[in-house]
Amino acid sequence: MKTEMRLFYNMMMCGMMVLLVSSCQNELTGENSLPEGTPVEITLSISSCTKGTRATGVPASPTEDIEKIHHWWVVFVGTDNKVTLIVTRPAANTDYVEEEEVPKIEIPTGKYTTYAFANITQEKLQQLTGITFEGGKTCPNVDAAEIEILQNWNVNGAKNGEDIIMTSKQNVVVSGRVNVDIEVVRAVAKMEVQYTNESSRSVRINKLSLTQTQTTKVPLLPNYTWLEEGYPAGQFATSPVRVDPYVRTYSSVALPPSSAGTTSPWTDVFYMRESKACYNVTDRYLMTLNVTRDGETESEDLHFALDENLKSIYRNDYIVLPLVLSDYKVNLAVRFYPPIGGYPAVISQQSEEEFYCQFGTEGEFEMYLEVLDASNNYSLVYQQGNPHFTYTINSVSDPNRILDKVPASTPSGEIVGRVGNNTGTAYVDVTITVAHTDATDQVYNRRIFVIRK
Repeated sequence: MKTEMRLFYNMMMCGMMVLLVSSCQNELTGENSLPEGTPVEITLSISSCTKGTRATGVPASPTEDIEKIHHWWVVFVGTDNKVTLIVTRPAANTDYVEEEEVPKIEIPTGKYTTYAFANITQEKLQQLTGITFEGGKTCPNVDAAEIEILQNWNVNGAKNGEDIIMTSKQNVVVSGRVNVDIEVVRAVAKMEVQYTNESSRSVRINKLSLTQTQTTKVPLLPNYTWLEEGYPAGQFATSPVRVDPYVRTYSSVALPPSSAGTTSPWTDVFYMRESKACYNVTDRYLMTLNVTRDGETESEDLHFALDENLKSIYRNDYIVLPLVLSDYKVNLAVRFYPPIGGYPAVISQQSEEEFYCQFGTEGEFEMYLEVLDASNNYSLVYQQGNPHFTYTINSVSDPNRILDKVPASTPSGEIVGRVGNNTGTAYVDVTITVAHTDATDQVYNRRIFVIRK
């Protein structure tokens, strides 16, 4: 009987405890068990959010100190839009942490909006945004605030040794003695580039350039819908879209040739501000890698189009980019036969995976795929019956009906077609297969965009 009474007592005590939990979402809910305004003690827990957008795959915990929480403070704003309480990290706590708990914080029961800041002091926030929080005073307009990120953080904290700024906005209900859990979101994304050299010569990496949108300013607070899904389609709808490339230079980074037997890629980690890939027809990020091959005095640019599912890079994302360097380069040449008074074709852009052919009038066109062996600067010859490389047209998409003749391959290797008077964009997907001397084939998938202006 005593055992049953003790069990019933323990169950009652557990039922009186209210635990408020949050994820990277911005709301905590609960029911008041005491009259509103009753002073109670709470335990405040603060942690760094591990979640990124759907494009990044799995969540990732912080690995470097600058990704962790070093300093923090949390503002509680009541339903009257007045600052009720500002909680700061205890001065004795100086370690880098993924999460931290502070007990015995006294606050009246009620509903609050919390604004949390890590790795940015109140003085620095005021300097960057003009925002100041004062107890008992009206809360400033935090939602509209922006911060300027002029430089990007490196893994070694090269941005003047600063830790990565983190912020959050959450709704909480304080009812009785509770735990209030706060998660802060980093203001930048984490990028990991994995370089693998599969060519026959060593390659020195000189510079990486990733074309991105957005100005140097980003919102102070995270948008939790965008954190789940990335930027909405119309976020950068203005024309022309501002392009502000991220440029990363390297010194003394040389990748050994494939014959060296190196299997592990060389990895570089850095951080960059949020952006959206909406500055070209395909809505894909374009990356240029400047390299110098062994034995060459001139450098060359290699072009890449990132995964077509990667439409945006948002704060707290963790994105891994595997880049493979090979001996072969695929190019495209175009001949255009417009009517009298027409304009010649222009290849406006190209990447390692895409070509963009722009036509100003109607007319016939011929496209020539070219494969260059960068190890000796020889062009591979397409010969009917015994080609050094082959290609296959996989599909043609023409939603705007700009093609009067669907592109098709000829026995001599050209892709021929005709653009009409309709304007818009079509594309042709091709697969190029290069026969190696060791009897293994290397396959390249390319998309040719046909743009009728």
